[in-house]
Amino acid sequence: MSRRKQCDLISGAFNDITYNMGKERYNQLSKKHINTIVEYDAFSKINGAGVTTRKNQIRFLIDFAIKTHKSFEEISKKDITMFLVKYNGGTLENYKAHLKKFFKWMEKPELTKDFKRGRVANNLSKEDLWSEDEIIRLLSVVDPKTRERDQCMVMMLYDMALERRHL
Repeated sequence: MSRRKQCDLISGAFNDITYNMGKERYNQLSKKHINTIVEYDAFSKINGAGVTTRKNQIRFLIDFAIKTHKSFEEISKKDITMFLVKYNGGTLENYKAHLKKFFKWMEKPELTKDFKRGRVANNLSKEDLWSEDEIIRLLSVVDPKTRERDQCMVMMLYDMALERRHL
């Protein structure tokens, strides 16, 4: 996997947050998309949203704008449904929450009023997670050329309690 060259990135200023994205993604956004996201981010900031939450909202709205190929004003219930149908579990619930809040702010709450918030079942067993012995074994077999990066990734998996299937 090649690293993205610095010249392939665009830095967008969203109030006090700098958000980097690839040129190809940036070029898919209209000025109206960007202005709306900046205004929504300002609203979120003055209402107490933290930097991480705001970055997640920015990332989500950019992705939503690009995948729907429409301005936010032109979005319909069908567009939202077709966007959400690709997701499930916690991701789906997070995206529904983002959309509900965003379209309420856009004064178009009717687009998301029928959303049902579901609970995401946590059916993980101890066997689904990495044990300390498995982590130690993984750390002992990393490639010396990429040792620092690989060890960092393995420890991140462990710290986040990610499942085996995520590696």
